[in-house]
Amino acid sequence: MRKILLLLIPLSGAVLTFAGPAPSNFEALHNMSRLSLFASTNQITQYFRTNSLSFEAPPIRRYSDRYFWVISYPYSGLDTIDIYCFRGEPGGWRVQMLYFALKPKDRHMSVVEEESRFVVRNGNTQLLTLEIQEGD
Repeated sequence: MRKILLLLIPLSGAVLTFAGPAPSNFEALHNMSRLSLFASTNQITQYFRTNSLSFEAPPIRRYSDRYFWVISYPYSGLDTIDIYCFRGEPGGWRVQMLYFALKPKDRHMSVVEEESRFVVRNGNTQLLTLEIQEGD
């Protein structure tokens, strides 16, 4: 197999830059020891802002003092979407669950907060439920 080296030399002396989002930090997003403790939901948001290609944090109303969700799109294609649930505990926020939505129908994910559980959907398809235990 032959290797080819491509060298771009701008004729005008200008610097060539390739604009676009920074690549995701796969290790940071999937190593559970790195997701083990955050001081606040703002710190979680900053962590994903630094390490994910794109993400969203769906609003939670009733249980926002104890649960924080992140839907991360760390891949350039449609094959996988990562869904994280963080749990607020004395001392900080810890990842409670990481779910890989494999081959989703589209890139629209939602977290629906019901009376005693959360429901994660991809469009109209229910992917999972997370029950909120009595006393939570």
